[in-house]
Amino acid sequence: MSMTVHTAGLEWQNVATGIWIGRSDGRFAGVIEGRPGTGFIANTPTGEKTCATLAEAKASFERP
Repeated sequence: MSMTVHTAGLEWQNVATGIWIGRSDGRFAGVIEGRPGTGFIANTPTGEKTCATLAEAKASFERP
């Protein structure tokens, strides 16, 4: 079962345990991967970032 959440103009869908797909205007924007014990890896268009929380990982996709 997947869950969709909207934050900062992006739509996030939890497609599997620990995996979130981000979309902006229906287009792929990136992916967040939860890593037990190490936090979250946000794969943004500008690169990969390690984040402590899911909220921080989602915020890394925000446009300036």
